[in-house]
Amino acid sequence: MTYAFVGLMVLYRLTEDEAEATNIHREDARQTREEIGEPHSGFQAHVGNMVAEGDRVPMTVTQVLRNGEVFGQAFLDGNDSLWVQDIAEGDDPGQWEAITNG
Repeated sequence: MTYAFVGLMVLYRLTEDEAEATNIHREDARQTREEIGEPHSGFQAHVGNMVAEGDRVPMTVTQVLRNGEVFGQAFLDGNDSLWVQDIAEGDDPGQWEAITNG
């Protein structure tokens, strides 16, 4: 078990629901950009590569709960991120793991 603290960088495994929602946002943004053209001042979109359940992404711990679960900001391969809450350490989707050199 890893001692979690605010600022710790870990790996987070995306859940099926998180991956699906992220991909929907990114596909909607792609379609909108095609419809309205570019450049448009102030237009922001979810841009990035598609993701899948179990993909591991870097996450910074933003809060540690008494039970050892954490809140964090998971960084996706794009211009957006995912705020996750009540995350336990483990090897399954929806959990975080320590970063190792191996």
